[in-house]
Parts: sequence; structure tokens; C-alpha cells
Amino acid sequence: MNAPVLFTFIQRIGISLFNFLLVIITAKFMGATVRGEISLVMLAITFVQLVHQFFGGNPLIYFSRKTALLNLLIPAYAWGIVSTLLIVFAVNEFNQLPPHTFYWAMVLALLQSIISTHTTMLLAAELVVKQNLVLMIQSFATLLFLLIAFVYNDKLLLHHYLYALLGAYLLATILSTSFMIRHKWLHLNEYSLGWQLIKGVLSYGIVMQSTNICQFLNYRLSFYLLHAQAGKAALGVFSTAIALGETSWLLSKSLTNVQYPKVVHETNHQFKLLLTNDYAKKAFTGTFCLLLPLLLIPKQGYCLLFGNEFADVKYIVSCLSLGLLLMGFTAPVSHYFSGVSKNRINLYATLTGLIVTVFLGSVLILIFHMQGAILTMLIAYVAIAVVLLFTYCNQTNTSLTVLIPKPSDIKGYINNLFKLSTFK
Repeated sequence: MNAPVLFTFIQRIGISLFNFLLVIITAKFMGATVRGEISLVMLAITFVQLVHQFFGGNPLIYFSRKTALLNLLIPAYAWGIVSTLLIVFAVNEFNQLPPHTFYWAMVLALLQSIISTHTTMLLAAELVVKQNLVLMIQSFATLLFLLIAFVYNDKLLLHHYLYALLGAYLLATILSTSFMIRHKWLHLNEYSLGWQLIKGVLSYGIVMQSTNICQFLNYRLSFYLLHAQAGKAALGVFSTAIALGETSWLLSKSLTNVQYPKVVHETNHQFKLLLTNDYAKKAFTGTFCLLLPLLLIPKQGYCLLFGNEFADVKYIVSCLSLGLLLMGFTAPVSHYFSGVSKNRINLYATLTGLIVTVFLGSVLILIFHMQGAILTMLIAYVAIAVVLLFTYCNQTNTSLTVLIPKPSDIKGYINNLFKLSTFK
């Protein structure tokens, strides 16, 4: 593990820790039903981001060295407003927002679109530390504002959480804007926005974001189905377990944050393959090591953390552990395909998972509720990973054994981590 990855991983640990504390506080002091309501609001915000990133996501990284910043920011901001209006209206029409949260979702989603655009530009400039600092402060501020609300109120309610989010999002917007405009590479001159550029960004973004939207539906369509069949409390328990399980992707996400800009800008294809193979092994090791403690915590431990309503969290995480491991393991492979403009492969993989989710989920969740949601998500995860690994190994002539860490690899990771943690 090199220094940039280590620093990114440490920051990601901070983000994950603050988010984990948020989950504990909201579960313990607000209950499963409010946790379900929070999940619905956050799903709406996330859905807006996925549509917004047709202009404001990875296309910004791809075109960042080809044109001036302003040429990318104007369509990203404009599309952020349009996507917020479209998606929040649609989600509200399908009754997938809690009562009286429509305008909250609108404002929060728009602010998050701005933050996402700015942090993506920081990532394009390979300013990963600053990008993660914005996200870490955003998570910390949400936690801090919620704790302040807890001190001054006898009981935490949904609107307290929404106020905490609003304060944190405003702070992150100011900070990300400051970081972005201060960096000399992110210049504002040479303004020449034209249809060809917009067409190019949209063409790149359609395939990329179609993949991300399918991935989002793989991850979260079960939330909507479970909410429809079993109610907000069941959704609150399930979403809490998923949030906890996805913390096992900490190292994998840190690796891909560093990997993706390098793959996009690197001209040596052999280097791209070696980097991806190395990061896949590290992602497998890291995901396994982070998943293991979650599996070792007894059921009573989760009840103590979250409350008795959340007794099934242990069962859900255990059942999904194989899928969580595979998704963390294949993240560098997916980002390799994105970086070499083979986004269609990721799209095919996520479509496979989505087909599984739609057909199995609509039946299994209807009949078995929570157990159906677990089984649907597990099979979808495995299907996505199998398609990614098979295609990568076939197209790059890479053996699957090359991607699996050996004992010597793990020993080397430990030694490197020790050296990096003791340098001055």
C-alpha cells in the first residue's frame, strides 16, 4: 500500500466512523421507523446524484485535461438543477418520500449535486486528499449538528436529522468551492462552451451513468420493494445492516479513488493492467479483513449498539458476506473498464444484476419480505462479480489466480503498512 492510498484509507476510515456513529445514534434514539424514513430521503438524494452525473460525474474527469474548467462546470450546474427537479418530483409522485420532506429533499439534493461536482473536479486533479477531506468534514458536521440537536431536545425526530444534513451540506459546499477555485490547474479561462463538447460529455456520460444507475438499482431497488411490502421499520433494519456491511468496502474505495485517474491518464497499457491486478489483490484482502469483525460481533452486540429492534442486523450481514466480499474485490476491475473507455462491460454486468433484482426481488420480497430481499441482493452481487471477472480475465489474458492474494502478498502488505505508518 503506497502513501496516497494509505492517506486516502485513513480519511475513508474517518468518514466511515462518523457515518457509523450516525447510524448508531439514529437507530438507537430514533428507532427503525425513522431510520426507514431517513433511508427514503437519502435514496432520493442519491438518485438525483446518479442522474446529475451524466454531466457532473466521471465525464468531468475524462474531459478535465481537454478543456477549460468553466466549460464543464456550466452544464454540470445547469443539469444539477434539472435533475433535482425531475427526480424529486418523480420520487414524491410514487410516494417514496416521507410526508413533508419534499422541499427538504429538493434543497439537499441540489446542494449535494454542487458538492459532487466540486469533489469530482478535485479527483480529476488527483487531489484525493482534499476530496476526502470535504467528505470527511461533511460527515463529521452532520454528526456534530445531530448531537447538538440531541442535547437540546428530549427526543430526536426526522426534522432534526434534516437540519443536521442541511448545515453539513452548506459547509461542504463552501469548503469544496474554496479548494476547487484555489488550485491553479483548475483554471477558469479559455471559456468556449460548444455543442460538440456537450455532445462529447453526454455521450461519455450516458454509458457511464447508465451503468451507475443500474448499479444503484441493484443496491437499492430492494429497499423500495421492501418498503412497499413490509413497511418503514423493516426498511430501517435492512438499510442499517446494508450501511454497516458496506463499510467493508473502505479500502476498496480508497484504492479505486487513486486508481481511476491514473488509468484514465496513463498511456502505458501494461502499467494499467499491473496496477489493476495489484489493487484487486489488495481490495480482496482489505474487504475480507474489514468484513471479518462484523461477522464476529455477536447478535447481542448489535442489539446493544442499535437497540432490540435491530436484532436481525447480524443475520443480514452474515448472509450477504460473500456478496460484499466479491463486490469489494471486483471494484478495481470495474474501474479499469471505466478508465479504458470500456464502460459497456460494466453496463452489461450491472444489467445482469438488475435483471436478477427485478425478477427475483419482485417475487421473493413479496413472499418472504426480509429474507427475500437478502437472497435477491446476494444473487445480484454474485452475478455482477462473475460477469466482471470472467470478462476481465478473458479480454486481458489474466488468470483468476493472479488476482487472488497469496500469503507472501499479505505479508508484504503488512510490512509496507508498518513502514508507512512509522515514516516521518
